Amino acid sequence: MTWVVWIIVGLVVVALFATTIALGQEVENLKDQLKTWVEWAPKHREEVLADAAAQMKKVEKELRKDAIARSQLVVRGKIAEQLAPFMPGFDFNPRDCRFLGSPLDYVCFEGLSDGDVTDVVFVEIKTGKSRLSVREYQVQKAIEEGLVSYEVIRLE
Repeated sequence: MTWVVWIIVGLVVVALFATTIALGQEVENLKDQLKTWVEWAPKHREEVLADAAAQMKKVEKELRKDAIARSQLVVRGKIAEQLAPFMPGFDFNPRDCRFLGSPLDYVCFEGLSDGDVTDVVFVEIKTGKSRLSVREYQVQKAIEEGLVSYEVIRLE
């Protein structure tokens, strides 16, 4: 039975020795790679920096292009808000509407130009895929819940 133990111990020692040799070779490979990098990096520093700068300029150009496109959409929306009363689909008499701009675009007093106001309507103009802002949504909710009043303020 002792000879079996000695064979197992011998096999374990051989396996550990082989693993140690493999790890040593791996360490040497990593040392070689590091040495290559250390030698390569200083020689190519300017090239790497130039590549990084070129990539940054490319990304910056794309970001600027996107920002300009978004800005144009906002400007178009603002123009559409101003011209809305004169465009198809605006169901109110332009003479009955007053532009506010924020947080609502218009307050329309139906019948005002005829001398008989029959309804007051708050109007928000949206173009494309734009959605209500948080403030616009809050105003919409307050109006729909009837949280609207009328006050006369006398200044003396």
